[in-house]
Amino acid sequence: MKWKDERPIRKNNTVLREIEGESLLVPIAQFDDPFLILYTLNDAGRFIWDIIGTSCSAGEIVKKLMEQYEVDEKCAQKDVEMFLSLLHDKDLISFNKVENDRNM
Repeated sequence: MKWKDERPIRKNNTVLREIEGESLLVPIAQFDDPFLILYTLNDAGRFIWDIIGTSCSAGEIVKKLMEQYEVDEKCAQKDVEMFLSLLHDKDLISFNKVENDRNM
């Protein structure tokens, strides 16, 4: 899986807003743009977004998604990779290599 051992990090260019029960990602830099793009998150997307920025790697997010939604690993990997790719392509997240704590 792409980014399996990397930790997704939220960029400071987006905020999450709850509006009438919907989870929306709102790019901050575009608040004054008349063609503002909002990203609506479904439950799984919101679940993943909430984990992004913690110390979890993409591989650990897959495991958490499997537990939360009782899906198999192949499905969870596909969904996480697709969602992280979308966020990365839209410049909403970046990735940091997870450091190996065993050498400390």
